Amino acid sequence: MNTFVYKKCNLIFQTKLNIKNRNNFFNTYFSQALIKKYKNGNLIAAPASIQVLLTMLMEGANGNTRSEIISVLRLPEDQSYRERLMQYILTSLNKNENGTEVDLNTRLWVDKTVRILDTYKNILRSSFQGDVETVNFAEKQSAAHHINEWVRRVTRNAISSASLLNDVPPDTHLMLTSVIYFKGRWLKSFDTAKTKLQCFYIPNGECRKTYFMKHESFYRYAYIASIEAHVVEIPYSDGKTSMLTLMPNSREKDLYLRILSEDLVTIPVSVILANLRLQDITVHLPKFNIENNLDLIPTLQYLGIEDIFQPNTNLTKLISNSSIHVTSILQNIKLEIDEEGTLAAADTGF
Repeated sequence: MNTFVYKKCNLIFQTKLNIKNRNNFFNTYFSQALIKKYKNGNLIAAPASIQVLLTMLMEGANGNTRSEIISVLRLPEDQSYRERLMQYILTSLNKNENGTEVDLNTRLWVDKTVRILDTYKNILRSSFQGDVETVNFAEKQSAAHHINEWVRRVTRNAISSASLLNDVPPDTHLMLTSVIYFKGRWLKSFDTAKTKLQCFYIPNGECRKTYFMKHESFYRYAYIASIEAHVVEIPYSDGKTSMLTLMPNSREKDLYLRILSEDLVTIPVSVILANLRLQDITVHLPKFNIENNLDLIPTLQYLGIEDIFQPNTNLTKLISNSSIHVTSILQNIKLEIDEEGTLAAADTGF
């Protein structure tokens, strides 16, 4: 009996570890591709949102269209394993406990002239906790208002309009959306009286005066020589969620970020976390509010996803008459960090 229980627990642990490694692999390659495209300024993105949408699209695809997405996301061919993968992601991204709130919502918006296959609807509901809603894209203002209200509600007004609605083509048939909302309170809040202006060095070495928060306490910390960075884990009040911060030795941050994104392919986050140790340190963290609007088509093409953008894409498991293809993939994302905690929201749309 003891041996059986041990093997069962070990199997569950290995399954979760494999799922985490799959997610980390895509997140790292996705970030690496983004850094190559967006070389200047602040950059934030939500890889989990695009990962969920691509997996949703894959379930409606056949042939090479399907194979490309499976290859890039490193998805298993086995349906039951994919369901466990999505269950893990959705469970991780949907919780509300002890001051930490995470909420992921997906929705397929369908023009009234289009019929979605029932089998695909069932997969959306069972595997993605998503739903299908009919709108009239010919009435652009009415459709935009309806979708924007949904985005505002899910993001608690952090994002006011859906990413794709600024430029919806008149022949739009479908819109896949994924919205993530996160609000977390620090386990150890920063004292506002200690927030001071300091130098934040941008890639050219120039000092930009920025408000830095300060807190001395015990944090999990390490200098990771293999990535040449100081790493600190800053926990949120739920005791399960944390923010991982990396500060490079080099001030050549544009070069460093490109190198780091390549290193993280072979040095996963799980390895970095395993090296952190509880130490009494003083954390200086910039206080900021950043918003990005990203066009993700070039990034996904760089990763190897091409078919979904072609007129002959194979989405025959989604719609019986597969005459549709993806024309836009946009992401609106917002990140605020202050003395109390973190607020983040992202809206991604196909």
